[in-house]
Amino acid sequence: MKYIVYMENSFCLLGKEFFSKGNGAAIGSHNPYTATQFESREVAEVFAKTFDLPTKIGYQEKFCRQFDKCDYKYREVPLIDIGHNRNFNKETDDADAVLAWRMKTRMLPEKATSSAAYQSWPDLYSVFKHLHGIESYSSKDYKKTYYSCSINTTKDASFDLFKTELSKVLDFCTYIDDDGYKVFSIFDHELSQYESRYFLYKNDGDWEVSNGRRNVIEGTFEKCFDTMKREFWYE
Repeated sequence: MKYIVYMENSFCLLGKEFFSKGNGAAIGSHNPYTATQFESREVAEVFAKTFDLPTKIGYQEKFCRQFDKCDYKYREVPLIDIGHNRNFNKETDDADAVLAWRMKTRMLPEKATSSAAYQSWPDLYSVFKHLHGIESYSSKDYKKTYYSCSINTTKDASFDLFKTELSKVLDFCTYIDDDGYKVFSIFDHELSQYESRYFLYKNDGDWEVSNGRRNVIEGTFEKCFDTMKREFWYE
């Protein structure tokens, strides 16, 4: 039965780091099979004293059995979604195509699209006047993910255009507050330096602008829009 030198190390696979003799150094490894073997505990202790770490001596066979049974996964990398993974085509992809691609991408696992494809698609704010970007939020227990879109408006914005663009993401939004309002974060000129603001929607006659603690304004869609472009504009 062979002895090896190891130390407790929570960063290693088995919670232990195993040492082998290197060229002027002791080499630490996750794998007990790579550790230098010694015929006796005494000889192993001699090696352990050649470097300054809180080492221990143990049987290699025991750790090798643990290593063989270990099914630890370092990580899982999602496979690229071949049906969705494509580059932007400026000849055929209009603003609505950009929106659809961005919405689906956010709902897929991270890295389900290649970096090259992802970077080829324009941001929403570059093809829309009022849609800034797709956002996601986790539930309090982190078991669910909800989706929405950040929005913005200029001081001289048109209500009709704002209404048209927001309608494109109303059904997509699944981020709903405790009062049943769909939540759209407002990207304004203060960049949330002092507080975050939200455009809230429940039905065609029930709209609010809120800072998360209190309502800034509530009423009709157009009334809330006018407040947003007057006080929470972005240019």
